[in-house]
Amino acid sequence: MADFDDITGWRDELKAFRQSDEGKAYFEEYAIGSGKIAPKMPFENALELAGLMLRHQEIYQALLKGIEWGRLLESRPNFFPDNPDYWDLNPLESHETRNDFMDWYAFKAEVPYSLGALNSAEFLAELVESKELPGLRSSETEAYVRENLATFLEFAGKQPE
Repeated sequence: MADFDDITGWRDELKAFRQSDEGKAYFEEYAIGSGKIAPKMPFENALELAGLMLRHQEIYQALLKGIEWGRLLESRPNFFPDNPDYWDLNPLESHETRNDFMDWYAFKAEVPYSLGALNSAEFLAELVESKELPGLRSSETEAYVRENLATFLEFAGKQPE
């Protein structure tokens, strides 16, 4: 069972796992072109990941930068990569931190690797942080997931660890 209270060294652990044969197989199992579709992530795992993103300071700060970036893009619908300011304003390190952390969580929690499911969990954290949902464990969040994210998340229970 993975311990997510202390995430010290998560980047080094992810780097080592990615370089291992086991890690390569894990990340490639459901990759585009594999011919396989990843199973849905259990809702409980999505809540756990979203909660970790809100709780751990480094990841939380990266999440906030991602929310700011999303707001900027919404306010400037014609702001594309060819704009001279695009890459200066784009918080690339924040994207990398969040994506790497989600990858680390997935292998530590032993859930099948699915970008759609991981991004759904991140989106829940963003919705809670932005006060668009009242909390991760609210009935409104569950209803939202059932209506909007059921393609990636399931309610049969938390994936065994």
